[in-house]
Order: sequence, then C-alpha cells, then structure tokens
Amino acid sequence: MDVAQCGKALSFQMYIAEGNDQICQSQFQLPYSGLQWSDVPFLFTGIYHTLLLTLITVVFGTLLGVLIGWARENSRFAKALFWPLVDVVRSRPLIIQFILVNSFFAMAGYPMPPLAVGAVVLSIYMGVLTSEQVRSGLQ
Repeated sequence: MDVAQCGKALSFQMYIAEGNDQICQSQFQLPYSGLQWSDVPFLFTGIYHTLLLTLITVVFGTLLGVLIGWARENSRFAKALFWPLVDVVRSRPLIIQFILVNSFFAMAGYPMPPLAVGAVVLSIYMGVLTSEQVRSGLQ
C-alpha cells in the first residue's frame, strides 16, 4: 500500500516497514476541520464576555488604584495598611490568584461564577498596579 493511499492530509498515520513497502497500520483523524457557521454564536459569546470583563476590570481597577495610590501617598496609616496587599498581589502569579480567590469563596460557602472571579481578581490586580503608578506620579 502506498503512503498517499493510506489517508488524508489532516490525519496521523502509523506505518510498519516490511521490506520495501510500508503498510498503514492505523489512522487517526484530527477533530479540527475549520470553523463552521454553527460556531459563530460561540464566538460572539466569547467576544461579549471578553469585552464585559475588560470594561468591569478597567472601571473598578482604575477607581481602586487611584484611591489606594492617593491614600498611600498622603497617609502613613494607609501606607502601612495597603503595603501587604500591594506586595502580595504584585509578587504572586496571576493564575495563582485566580485559584486562591476561587477556592476562598468556594470554601466560604459562596461559589462564584468564573466571570465574577475573573472580574474580582483582575480588578484587584489592575488596582494594585495603578496604585503604584498613581503613588509614584504624585511624588
């Protein structure tokens, strides 16, 4: 059997060499064959959730960051209060923060939808980064 007769372009084949001929032992088709029109609603749902998460994160992250940055610049108490938050959030990988926040709310008895967990974590993360920029801009 010839290699070209054994399968299509989007498949994996396993061959056993016997002398000068190759025998196609098995063939595995890849599940992906391109986007279909039936995939369009899923794409729009993903775009909608992405834009919603971006809007929530930008609004709450900016407000939180400006307030924390302004407070840390003007008050020793606020500087001591927010220093651990800024240090912990900036030094932990973002994926770990997602896991910790999701686990915390689930163990507390308040399971949250993934979009809400993403909004909380990204807003806090953006708020901490913005607070450092605001604080350094006010110095």
